[in-house]
Amino acid sequence: MLRLTLLRSPTWPDPHADQGRHEFTYALLPHTHGWRRGQVMRQGHQLNAPLLAVAAGRHAGQWPARHSFAAIAPENLILQVIKKAEDDEALILRLYEFAGRAARARIALPLRAAKAVETNLMEHGATPVALSADGRHVSLPVGPYQIRTLKVWLLSAAKA
Repeated sequence: MLRLTLLRSPTWPDPHADQGRHEFTYALLPHTHGWRRGQVMRQGHQLNAPLLAVAAGRHAGQWPARHSFAAIAPENLILQVIKKAEDDEALILRLYEFAGRAARARIALPLRAAKAVETNLMEHGATPVALSADGRHVSLPVGPYQIRTLKVWLLSAAKA
């Protein structure tokens, strides 16, 4: 028997809290062994934060027709955020460990990077992070359940 509670209908502190139209997405994920080996967190993340496709007109662009913008390994890490930095043209990458196991993050970048630093969640601080010899990968240790934020300055496509 499975049960799923979607609304609690509380009356305090807001007596009208659950009134109105609601939309829910849920999934059942059969898997063997425990939640870590079953990749439950990763599957949940993919369900709750799906990739959003945006239609664009045909154009030459600087990327090949098929291209991975970024990739992360090992499997107990999730790359949660890729965004432009608040204060400059750098790229912010935020990742976290979800299975309670320390890991060494290996992040593939879309272009060669000139520099990479670790920052806090507010993008302050600048602890240097080593780049691979080709400038296309960053590697750093991540503790159990730890969140890490990287700020990376990519070279332009012409220089990459």
